[in-house]
Amino acid sequence: DYMESKGNEAVIRNIWEPFKEMFEKACPSLDIEPAEISWDYVYSREKLATLKGKKLHGKRNHINKFLKEYDGRWEYEELTENNIHDFFDYQIGWSENDNQFFGELCASSTALRNFKYLGIKGGLIRLDGKIIAITLGSQPFDDMYIIHIEKADYDIPGSYQMINQQFAMRNCQNVKY
Repeated sequence: DYMESKGNEAVIRNIWEPFKEMFEKACPSLDIEPAEISWDYVYSREKLATLKGKKLHGKRNHINKFLKEYDGRWEYEELTENNIHDFFDYQIGWSENDNQFFGELCASSTALRNFKYLGIKGGLIRLDGKIIAITLGSQPFDDMYIIHIEKADYDIPGSYQMINQQFAMRNCQNVKY
């Protein structure tokens, strides 16, 4: 009712099955429909790390352009206790002008405070010493690694593709997807 009073559609995403059942009991008139999964975001680890094949031609081009443009000026770092504050500061700066990322910022703050306990790994790319891309992921299944957060500087072509590929190459060796 509140969302409708503001002229918005009420949408719940990524709901846990027991909560879905609670919603259905509490609001039987609520029409809950499952969304289609975004299969275009599921990659084989091998293809993502090597960028072989026609489907990944665009990513490969962005990475090649990045490598040519910024040769010797960039570095990849694994998330550690030494750079965790830099990582979080980048995410705050990335999302400070867009309130839609507030929930994600809260979730990543919790994840970062507990990254070792939760088994979360992360990475960042610095260009000329300044962070331009970050990512966080975990391995909930034996054959799959999930990227939870991936942010990069839109003004630096190839930065998204680089953080994605570099993280996959370094952290996803033992998974299929």
